[in-house]
Amino acid sequence: MSHIRSIVPGAIRYTCGRYSREDIINCQTILAQDLADSGISLDQLYNHRLILDFLSEGHDPTIIAPLVNYLGGLVGIDNIRVLFNAVVDVTELPYRARSFVFHFATWDGRFGNQGDQSQVLIEQKFLCLARRPTPGRAQFVSQLLSVVPEVRASFGSGFAEMSQSFQSYFSQHTLPIMIDGDARQYVHNLATDIFRTCLFNIIIETSSQTDPNSWSSIFLTEKTFKCFDLYQIPIWFAVPGTVGQLRKLGFDLFDDVVDHSYDTIPDPVLRMNFVVDQVKQLDSRYSLPDCQSLRIKIWNRLQENYNKLDQLTNSYTQTHNRLINELIA
Repeated sequence: MSHIRSIVPGAIRYTCGRYSREDIINCQTILAQDLADSGISLDQLYNHRLILDFLSEGHDPTIIAPLVNYLGGLVGIDNIRVLFNAVVDVTELPYRARSFVFHFATWDGRFGNQGDQSQVLIEQKFLCLARRPTPGRAQFVSQLLSVVPEVRASFGSGFAEMSQSFQSYFSQHTLPIMIDGDARQYVHNLATDIFRTCLFNIIIETSSQTDPNSWSSIFLTEKTFKCFDLYQIPIWFAVPGTVGQLRKLGFDLFDDVVDHSYDTIPDPVLRMNFVVDQVKQLDSRYSLPDCQSLRIKIWNRLQENYNKLDQLTNSYTQTHNRLINELIA
């Protein structure tokens, strides 16, 4: 696969999302291989705008610094352009950049909502999907299930062998937990009928303060946006500031139902405990019939979130290429 390609005269786009933290440190070796795979010589990079595309992951300026510094030494920092997915203040950077925080809203398409979604029967209160197993996710999901057992959850789907190393966290469950099917055969709409029958979506975002080799940036993935696609009330297990970013995008986060003050707690353990306790309180406060009634009561607000998702998705699709062209100039 070629990761380096020319897109307009005088500009080369380098897809860098596959760089891990360790890869960034060893960027010279990887860049040399990518150049060879693309049939582009190092000399051809000179006198070009070089667009570093990190849209598929949550890299932040600190993480990418070794790669930017190396490439800046080759082509000049004034010729570096960076596309971020993470929430980044680009005004403070020594190179031109844009932060496309809504990039994952259209990742892998949108759910197909057929019929009157307001009439969907609530069968479980909570949905919590964690396909990729990590220590932080294992700790959270196991604690969540110990407090509120009736959660439609997944953990380690598609990572059966890898998930076994986390079995000690789960005394009452055999891993992997696959309520949403095996991720190795995953297609976007798999088990969406099951997803729809839950009112609250406990979203485990990709970034983490504790998991090794994870992003620590505020990084909104499809997991967040699909909650609005499914007309659900969100709760986040994520890095601080994630909820605040969704407010800036204009979504209704149902503060009259959920206490999202965990978003400002810097300590990851205290924040996790707060989220689990919040779920426990909601479980005690709302029976299944109550959840059905609540959904009907707030349906207009759920619909407004869905419409907001439509609006932002359409806007992003229309402006994405124009903004990149402006960045190149």
